[in-house]
Formats: sequence, structure tokens, C-alpha cells
Amino acid sequence: MIAWLGVLVLVLALGWAATLAYAKVRNIRWLPHMPSWWLTQVELSSSDESWKYYVLQELDVRIANNNLSKDQRTNLIDLGLERQSDLTRPWNQAWGDLIEQGIIDGLVTGDQLSQYARGTVAINSETDSTGHANLWFRVHRAGTKGRLRFGISWRIDYLIVDKEK
Repeated sequence: MIAWLGVLVLVLALGWAATLAYAKVRNIRWLPHMPSWWLTQVELSSSDESWKYYVLQELDVRIANNNLSKDQRTNLIDLGLERQSDLTRPWNQAWGDLIEQGIIDGLVTGDQLSQYARGTVAINSETDSTGHANLWFRVHRAGTKGRLRFGISWRIDYLIVDKEK
């Protein structure tokens, strides 16, 4: 019985190795054949940022081809917003592309849009040695396709104090 189990494990291992070798020789792309839920799990569990980018690109292709359900897309949007708010992790701009396509397609709620907009703009300020305040804005943690434009306006009021009184 143990011998048969050993033979079975050996056959499975050799079959898997032959499949991988064939795919390598034929340059088969695996991502288009993986189920969407598996791609999402690969993105969540992988530490390789370039691999994650390719996974998200494949999901973007599936969105463009209408191969994902509304529920799958809203789950991806939720996950992308979660990723955007986690500043300890590197931001993959493909998440921004997925979220922005969801905005265009009407799948993003008003609260989610506000959350995404707040997460894409960093506002920094400091006072230099002369006492002048420097303020700058930087768009980050967004998509790569430039689908959204954010406008920023502000008002500065000066108070003039008469020193002679």
C-alpha cells in the first residue's frame, strides 16, 4: 500500500514538473487562465510587487472585457481602498486604475469617492528659517491612466495691524 502511495506521489510530481516545463517552453501565460478569486488571493499573499502589478493588470483586462461581475468589482474596489489607506504598504498604481474605472462605471459610492480623493492628495507644510510658510500638494496613491483630475483652491486672508496705535 505504501509503495502505491509513493508511486502516486511520484507520478503527480512528475506530471506537475512536465506541465511547468511545457508551459516554459511554449511561453504560456498563466494569468488569463486563473480564476479571478485566485488572482485576488495571489495579490494579497505575494510579496513580489512586480507580480502583483501583472495580476492587477489582468484584472483590469477582465474589467475592460466585462468578465467580472458587479459584486467582484465592488469587492476589488473595497480592497483597493483598503490598500490605499494602509500607508505602511507600497502603493500599486494598478489599484488606482481599478478604482478609477469603478468611478467611471458608477460602482463607487460617494463616501468611497471621498475616501479615494482624500487618499490621493498629500498636503505638506513647513516654516523655513525666515519664517515663511511653504505649502505644497502632491498627488500620490492614484492610478496611472490619469482618468481623474482634482482641483485645489484656497483663500488667504491677511490681517493688517496698525503698529502706530
